[in-house]
Amino acid sequence: MADESQEYLAAGIQQKSDEQFPTTTKLPNFHHLHHDHHHKSNKLIVYVLSAVVLQAIVFLAFASIILRVKSPTVELTSASVRNLVHTTNNDTSLNSLNMTMFARVNLDNENFGRFNYENFEAVILYGNSTIGGGDIGGGRVKSRGESVRDLTVEVRAENLNSTSSSGDLVELISYAEVKGRVRIMKMVNKFKMVKLNCTMNLNLSSQAIRNLRCR
Repeated sequence: MADESQEYLAAGIQQKSDEQFPTTTKLPNFHHLHHDHHHKSNKLIVYVLSAVVLQAIVFLAFASIILRVKSPTVELTSASVRNLVHTTNNDTSLNSLNMTMFARVNLDNENFGRFNYENFEAVILYGNSTIGGGDIGGGRVKSRGESVRDLTVEVRAENLNSTSSSGDLVELISYAEVKGRVRIMKMVNKFKMVKLNCTMNLNLSSQAIRNLRCR
């Protein structure tokens, strides 16, 4: 009986010792942890690079569309004359021409910023001779807008010598240079000069302007 009691006591002590001090301990998998950390770092780098590329694309689109400066346009949209008096030479070519011309000038601005233009003069040409002119004061054309200005030109010409007439039709040219600056969001301030260059036919008999064309 004494031997059995000792064996039982020894078995109990061994079991208790095994419970308090296990012979094997499960260590963390450091390789797996390192792999997860590396994977998360790679994903973060991809996100950052994607954000940088997206910002670059947005900036390029903004610069190419919003900040891109186009040349405004200017043209005559209508013209009429009053008080026309003229004389012809023996070969029916035009010798003198006196009249008052009323014209409407349209300035168109397609930029995303205003166009501030200076005073300018529009002249009327017959052949290579300037036979009249009128001034238009400076102004502003708003972003993606247009401005309509009225122009009055007094034509007084004598001793004309040109082949720009055929019977009752006289070919005239209207020309002007408009100088100004395009301003966009306080980021762009660019000088621009646009030209008004229009041709028209004046009918001496009916005192009407025909075939008004601008380029």
